Amino acid sequence: MIIEEVDKTMADNLAGIPQATSATVNLAFKRSDINKSLEAFGFIVPISEKRKIKAGTYSSTKWNYRTPSDDYVLIRAFVGGARNQELVFQDDDKMLEMVLAELRDIIGLTARPVMHKIYRWIKGMPQYTVGHLERVANIEARVQANPGIYVVGGSYKGVGVGDCINVGFQAAGQALDHVKTLKEPETGETKDKKKDKTKTKKEPA
Repeated sequence: MIIEEVDKTMADNLAGIPQATSATVNLAFKRSDINKSLEAFGFIVPISEKRKIKAGTYSSTKWNYRTPSDDYVLIRAFVGGARNQELVFQDDDKMLEMVLAELRDIIGLTARPVMHKIYRWIKGMPQYTVGHLERVANIEARVQANPGIYVVGGSYKGVGVGDCINVGFQAAGQALDHVKTLKEPETGETKDKKKDKTKTKKEPA
């Protein structure tokens, strides 16, 4: 970790935020093959169910521009997370069949997709475990002690896109404020010489 060379305390606290691995399985179906109502945004699976997917999003219902026409339906399933990370490392064919089996049991979906895409996010899901607020407070304290260093992303105060945009804007503002405090590099010229140089004009011949 690069930051360890600058501030070991900050590096230790950053490393103390666990990161889980997950995957999304995106499935496209012909609407005519779907015999169930998808008039909802999706579903979340309780941990107590001990299923192999964490949730499902009816993407084409939530965002109707995700499909080229109403003739198609898009469903996205979430695999992995802190409790089932090993499932992410199956090959694509096994993961596809596992997800379809889960959807069949959970929502009664029996159709085969006309297209699918699988994306894996290795160590890309920060976990807000016990002590997270203290770790973030320690990180922020060390950021204050190291002007010019900023931390952004979903590992600190929210994992949503909106949260990440918010901390990104904050960090950008802080960086700009910091740049304004920096002195211009010395050139050996006095301010009077610089002023004279800007006023000098070429006399007409």
